[in-house]
Amino acid sequence: MYLFSLYKNRVYRIFNPNKQKQNLFVFTGDMGTNVLNRLFVEYNEDNYFIAVSSDNAHLRENVKIDEHNKIFIGNKSEYSCGNRDFESGLDYVKSNRKRIRSILKKHPTKHIILVAGLRYSSASGIIVGVSMITKTFKLPVTAIVSTPFATEGQNAFTNSSKAIIALNQNVAELIDFSCDDLMRENGGKLLIRDLDGRFEEKIMGVMGAE
Repeated sequence: MYLFSLYKNRVYRIFNPNKQKQNLFVFTGDMGTNVLNRLFVEYNEDNYFIAVSSDNAHLRENVKIDEHNKIFIGNKSEYSCGNRDFESGLDYVKSNRKRIRSILKKHPTKHIILVAGLRYSSASGIIVGVSMITKTFKLPVTAIVSTPFATEGQNAFTNSSKAIIALNQNVAELIDFSCDDLMRENGGKLLIRDLDGRFEEKIMGVMGAE
C-alpha cells in the first residue's frame, strides 16, 4: 500500500507540476521526521512538503520526500549536524536565503505551515530564519513547535525562548506544546510515537480548520 501511494504521487506530480496547493509544509530540524514522511505519502496531492536541515546525513537517509525538496544548509561535512545553537541556525538560513526563497517560491500555495522541535539544536534558529523569508510572501503562515524538556538544560530553553519571541513577530499563528506536559500526560514516560502523535494532532487540526 505504501509503495502504491508513492507511485501514485509521483505520477500525479509529473502531470501536475507547480499546481497551487492548499498548504506548503516546511519541516526544520530532525524532530517530526516520521510525521513528515507519513503526511507526504497521504497528502501530497494537495500539499507541498519541504525539509530544511543542517544535518545532511539525516536528510539523505531518513527524510522520504522528493530529493529536490530537501534543503541542506549546514556545514560542508557530509556527516556533520552543524552547530547546535539558535544563532547558528539563523546564520545557516542567512547564508542560503536566496536558494531557500527560490525553492519555496516554486511551490504556489494558499497557506504555509512551519514545523520544528525547539531544543538545543540549530532548528530553533532555522525555523525563525525561514519565517523571516515567508513573512515577505504575503500569505498566512502558521508555526507548530514543541518546547523542550526541563532535562535538556538551559541552552535548550534559551534557544526555544528566542524562537518563540521571534516567531510571534513573524507568523500569523503560533501553536506550541510542551514536551514536559506531554510526558506528564503519559505518566512520566514519553516515546517518539507520543511526540509524533502530538505534532500530527496539531497539524491535522490546522488542516481540518481550512
